[in-house]
Amino acid sequence: MFEAGTRIRVKTDPGRIGILTGKYRERANRIHRQIFFPDISTYLPEDQIECLPDISDPLELLEAGKLGRASDYK
Repeated sequence: MFEAGTRIRVKTDPGRIGILTGKYRERANRIHRQIFFPDISTYLPEDQIECLPDISDPLELLEAGKLGRASDYK
């Protein structure tokens, strides 16, 4: 699921898309994955990220609650 090169996004900010490096750290009994974003590389807990969905239809993304925020489209 979380393999190097996988495109992911932050669950609370669906417009924030990055690529997993394959590196990880364990902190407070949680796995944090390293992610390259266009502006920074950082570690985030696994429960805060998800793989990009295979859905390409914007209406399906909207129905699934997976579409980005309005500011992502401005």
